[in-house]
Amino acid sequence: MTNTNIDVLLHVAQRGNCTFTELFTRFAEGLESEPDAATRFRKKLNYLVSIQKLKRTMRDKSAWYSLGELAGKPGASAIARPVMATQADDAVATYRPMASYNPAALVPPRQNDVMHCPAYVPPKCPPTRTGALDHRRHASYGYLC
Repeated sequence: MTNTNIDVLLHVAQRGNCTFTELFTRFAEGLESEPDAATRFRKKLNYLVSIQKLKRTMRDKSAWYSLGELAGKPGASAIARPVMATQADDAVATYRPMASYNPAALVPPRQNDVMHCPAYVPPKCPPTRTGALDHRRHASYGYLC
């Protein structure tokens, strides 16, 4: 994630619920002169919502942003670094290698002998309607017959 995304998450974590205009005025300093700055910033917030780092709720026809379910989870933001460190330490402490790996115990062998079974033969087609193959009885002499 970019530094702007991390800064947005930190700001929302410190301030609580924020509106789009509050976040835009805070993080789009100097970009107001660009015609598509608001659209680009809205896309950035939509990305954070799509990966569940932010949660968007609509109140009085305006979007309010708060921390999402995955904010602070691995691979996300600066908020997650202390949490990730403790989770990684716990994972290393509880790691135990498997004593033996036996795939036959996990998946039973196939029960039919495919090399010696009879081959599949599709059923016969239904008979055609009467007279459908009459054109075969008449010889064709080409275009100018």
